[in-house]
Amino acid sequence: MNVENFIGSVKVTDNAAFIENTEKRKALHESLKLKSFPKVKDEEWRFTKVDSIFDKAYMIPSIDKDFTIEKYINAKDYAGVVCYKNGFVIKIEVTDLNFIIEPLSKIDNSFDNIFKTQEQVFVELNNYFAVGGVNIVAKKNAIISKPLLILYIIDKDNVISSPRNVINIEGGANVSIEEKILCNSKIESLTNALSYINIEPNATLNYYKIQTGSDICNLFDTTYIKQQADCNLNIFTLSLKGRFLRNNLRIKLDGNGANANMYGLYIPKQNEHVDNLTYIEHAMPNCDSNELYKGVLNDSSSAVFSGKIMVCKDAQKTKAFQNNKNIVLTNTAKINTKPHLEIYADDVKCSHGATVGQLDEEALFYLRSRGIAKDDAKQLLINSFIDEVVNNISYEPIKDYVKESISQKI
Repeated sequence: MNVENFIGSVKVTDNAAFIENTEKRKALHESLKLKSFPKVKDEEWRFTKVDSIFDKAYMIPSIDKDFTIEKYINAKDYAGVVCYKNGFVIKIEVTDLNFIIEPLSKIDNSFDNIFKTQEQVFVELNNYFAVGGVNIVAKKNAIISKPLLILYIIDKDNVISSPRNVINIEGGANVSIEEKILCNSKIESLTNALSYINIEPNATLNYYKIQTGSDICNLFDTTYIKQQADCNLNIFTLSLKGRFLRNNLRIKLDGNGANANMYGLYIPKQNEHVDNLTYIEHAMPNCDSNELYKGVLNDSSSAVFSGKIMVCKDAQKTKAFQNNKNIVLTNTAKINTKPHLEIYADDVKCSHGATVGQLDEEALFYLRSRGIAKDDAKQLLINSFIDEVVNNISYEPIKDYVKESISQKI
């Protein structure tokens, strides 16, 4: 199915939310007519086929006004909550006034300008189908102990959801954001999420993407992050459950002394597919980036890691390290990994690597010789493998949640 046919197949049941800025949507429609969905011949999609996802008829449902968030989370555990349900922003609650959260207009000019250089079809599809979005600001020099929660809930069948977030972390602030997707539908759904994050000088952001959908949840997640001078980013992409998960993470280190730490964990099983694409651009000198992605693949699952570090000509004194490690538990699971560097500066320290293997048979034998059952011994080895990522989570409630989700999955 081509893009135009896909757009025509989507049923819109809440016209009031969708038809605002009709002229803007018409312009997007004309642009999308010229685009096509990615094919395996495209370098960044060589091992991920999307045809089966877009040959289905999805819908934008009516907004659900009767909603109790306590069914899903305890809002008191967070500095604020933004809740999308089936694509609509149905709850904004701020408990720490150092956060400002406001709705975005349906098709917002400033939002378009942010992404005007991005040609990806999923960005324009998000703009076209979006019926809600938020603008989040963490105030200057704010030190916020509890995270802000961005929650995506899908509980209707055949839904296409297009959440949009614009986030600005003002200078000197130190905050955490947890982004979580929960899918309770009975028939396949599609979430196409888009976020832009700007981190101002001397600010710190801890960002946790927790993907716990379902075996009929399809997710395209695109995140663009711009880092200014001397700011710090710790971002975790934790793909714990979902039929199809594709993460596009693009970070630009655009200020002297910026630092980015990227952690990823994916544990697909059965026929699940997880694809992580990362692109890190070192545009300024004296910046550091560290990237560690780990995967544990079971059954007939598959995963892709494609990571690129671009060091620009003026980015002297760059330190950039990238590593992807994988354990394959069966002969039918499959991983394709491609870490790579593109360096145009002279004074840099950069490295990249990838490993794919099975559980250490000698370690497994040792544990069993100490009276540990085979399944328990495997679990211990897997936990030891993934702890290198999980233990970097600084907020204990999130760490505990992730560990519990992993123990139920493996």
